[in-house]
Amino acid sequence: MGVVGLVLPWNFPLLMLAWKIGPALAAGVPAGVSNVLPDSGPEVGEPLGRHMDVDALSFTGSTETGRRFLRYAAESNLKEVTLEKGGKNPAVVLEDAENLDRVAAHVVNGAFWNMGENCSASSRLIVQKGIKEALLERVKAHAREWRMGDPLGPVSRVGALVSAAHYDKVRSCLKGPKVVMGGKAENGFVEPTILEVAPDASQVREEIFGPVLSVLTVDGFDEAIALANDTEYGLAASIFTANVKRSIRGARALRAGTVTVNGHLESFGFEKGRLMQLFLYAVMTPELDAEALKALDGQSRWGITPSDPMGTTVRRIDSGQGGNRIVTRTCATLAPGHRIGAGQVARAARVMQCKFDDRFPQLRGMKMDYSWAGHLCLTLNRVSVMRRLDDGLFSGCVQNGLGTARGTLTGIGAAELACGVDSDNIRHFAAEVQPRRLPPQPFQKIGANAVLRYKEWRARKE
Repeated sequence: MGVVGLVLPWNFPLLMLAWKIGPALAAGVPAGVSNVLPDSGPEVGEPLGRHMDVDALSFTGSTETGRRFLRYAAESNLKEVTLEKGGKNPAVVLEDAENLDRVAAHVVNGAFWNMGENCSASSRLIVQKGIKEALLERVKAHAREWRMGDPLGPVSRVGALVSAAHYDKVRSCLKGPKVVMGGKAENGFVEPTILEVAPDASQVREEIFGPVLSVLTVDGFDEAIALANDTEYGLAASIFTANVKRSIRGARALRAGTVTVNGHLESFGFEKGRLMQLFLYAVMTPELDAEALKALDGQSRWGITPSDPMGTTVRRIDSGQGGNRIVTRTCATLAPGHRIGAGQVARAARVMQCKFDDRFPQLRGMKMDYSWAGHLCLTLNRVSVMRRLDDGLFSGCVQNGLGTARGTLTGIGAAELACGVDSDNIRHFAAEVQPRRLPPQPFQKIGANAVLRYKEWRARKE
């Protein structure tokens, strides 16, 4: 391909960077070949777009700027341009949709997560007339739980918008339509807002990129699909229905790059006061001797490695958490009541061995000391607890249900508990059925409260 320019958006720069440079890094990049140029569009973006020695360019951002890169390519060397632009993504809810409270949770999370500054946000709610009022009541109830405040605050779910200019743009979109809920904007903050709009309103046609949900009412399936497709965008869409045939028809008819059924892209399964059920498969090596640690040549100091698309994570347990071992685990979300059979467990075992061998070729073929397949439940209630619910089903309650706590103590704790390993980690969970709340900590926003609690408990013991 040659020289490739990668232009990142401001809302998820590190994530986009990982996506874009991953293939090159996997292939092997000599020192000095990968360069980071942080600056504005006119200073860096346009020169890259017009440069005669840049063979291809990937851009993630607004539609307007995407058009500029096409023009830059046309006026220079006709470089290949890949664009991932904005979205005005519909969530279509039909009258036969089941569990409107759950539907509302998905809609609200999809619309207001990351302050709506997200290209795949479900900013249009298209709902069939017969359930509109019932659904809106539930949507408003869930939206009230999205507290606006300091972005670093442990209870805040909606922070300030990215800039004063963007704040002014989003605030201007609140004028005109009927405000069902919210509508307040002050000092860079816009509270979660629900608008009832006409199909030709600008709030329906244009990407707002803020915490604003536009509601449209339809009579039936065909009108809903037509309205969902009546847009210049085509990034994502979702449809909620209990009818399997109708869901397949809708998914095929919706003109979007990604279509989900009975859920939206950003809804990861956590609902306040509810459990998310996972299938967890975990394997642990024997305690690594000095020769094995030397063979790892520094890898033994790795913490949590990034999960791959299959949800697999490889992590080393240090001596403070059960010995010099490596844990490899994978999680998959299960429908309520579903159980994994022996065939899926056997396949998971084969996949995990391959994952381990690929990640640690120095230890290829090492026989695992423990292996466990079972069901794990996570819930959002700000308490770190591990307890047995029934055979093969464990509950891990995690602050915010995100990041560090979920990836380390919960997954490893469930595996150790099921395998009968007696470690400090397990004793911690067993001892703190109702742990006292710690003062607000800087890392609470990424779900590290359980880790902080664990460290405090260790310090008291020592």
